Amino acid sequence: MPLSTDALTSWETAKVILNLLDDQQAMVEFLINAASAYANRRAGRKLRGRAVSLRLDGTGCESLTLPEWPASVSNIWIDETRAFAEGEALDPATFHVDEESGIIRLFDYEFPNTAACVRVDGSLGYSTIPADLEQAVLECVAANLRRLGSPGAIGLKNVSVDGATSSAYEVDWPTTAVMVFDSYRRRHV
Repeated sequence: MPLSTDALTSWETAKVILNLLDDQQAMVEFLINAASAYANRRAGRKLRGRAVSLRLDGTGCESLTLPEWPASVSNIWIDETRAFAEGEALDPATFHVDEESGIIRLFDYEFPNTAACVRVDGSLGYSTIPADLEQAVLECVAANLRRLGSPGAIGLKNVSVDGATSSAYEVDWPTTAVMVFDSYRRRHV
């Protein structure tokens, strides 16, 4: 199974970090895709960088928040007719983009309060996946490999305390990974 465009790590990285064999590639790529999709759902956004051309509603104020971040903006158009002629993009000196938050601020005017009157071209998401995020995905892959490697006991773990052993079902992703995924959610101000 090939990795999706949203995968937050690679087969090569997983193979080295988790000490895997070549014949495990298809299964591990499936697990990377699953863990990456889960990370995106927990974060409420796509995390891997990609080129975009967005049509957004105007806000009636001088700022507009992009749906995802980090953001790199190459061009912005404001056109209530929605024609977005190529030569009519805003002068970059008339706006500022906070790349980490995805907030665009206009200096001397406001975005019209009109539906789909703003076009933004650029990229959203991380072009280089942060190390903690990639590690969290790898932790999820490792946890699922352990579960799948225990025939007849998928999701079952044994816990030993003071010589006594008990069994419990694991029903969730690794807690440390979930905490990392949650840390990539947008902070509401």
